[in-house]
Amino acid sequence: MIIEKRESPNYYSRGKYRPEACVIHITEGNMPGTLSWITHKESKASYHYLIDKTGKIWNVVNEINAAWHAGLIVKPIWEFLKDKKINPNLYTIGLAFEGFGDKDITAEQYYAGQELIEDICQRNKIEKNLTKIIPHRWINGGKTCPGLVNIERLVNVKFITCPSCKKVFKI
Repeated sequence: MIIEKRESPNYYSRGKYRPEACVIHITEGNMPGTLSWITHKESKASYHYLIDKTGKIWNVVNEINAAWHAGLIVKPIWEFLKDKKINPNLYTIGLAFEGFGDKDITAEQYYAGQELIEDICQRNKIEKNLTKIIPHRWINGGKTCPGLVNIERLVNVKFITCPSCKKVFKI
């Protein structure tokens, strides 16, 4: 897995918190525009990772810091939300997929997302399940984010197919 660095100024310290979950987003835009937007202070937004349509991964905020991706709490349904006064950015990692909510992401994005989620969960000792890898709309019920992204496909992987070589790998 190759991850390219691009830094955003939009983050703050996690303080006493550590990553406990991953929040899945859709960019509602194309990669060049999204990357440009979240690397400028004026946007007041960022993610830890962006995955483009080819499966290329960009690390925009270091995991030791809190990216600005899911802080607004509106009619939440996530059972592990700490308290409405504690910003979920402090204890989550934000992954955004290039695309639009009315379309599914590419096979390459699923492959890269599966690999990245596996790595994040192992390094941060996060349980890889559907209560710890969640859609953004579970924190902000005013959103439909991440649209048609199938989070179960990202999480409950038994086999993965490499998009370039077409080999199937058992996990």
